[in-house]
Amino acid sequence: MDQMGIDKSRHLLSRRRYTEDANGAPVTFTEDAEAKRADLGKDRTAPGDGVRISPLKALVIASLLEEYSRRIDEGVKTGELDHSARDHGSLAQELAEHLQALGGLR
Repeated sequence: MDQMGIDKSRHLLSRRRYTEDANGAPVTFTEDAEAKRADLGKDRTAPGDGVRISPLKALVIASLLEEYSRRIDEGVKTGELDHSARDHGSLAQELAEHLQALGGLR
């Protein structure tokens, strides 16, 4: 664990939860995946609404998410990451599959 209370095996490196403390609090993979799933559950975008990206861009983003997901799985298997990181990896894989469908691969 570092000086900021971040355990790289369990916490996100890219963001912290806002608190009264100027440094904020670490966010676990599970907390972040649950919050993102809740946000996605509120998405009522109809086909043709919202942001548009090209099929190629969707496939490129999907490939990055898929790689991220597999690296998380590997990190969990080797013990480098806590098992709770699988929540994040699963969400990344689900989003990759969605983007692959948009890009015409599924």
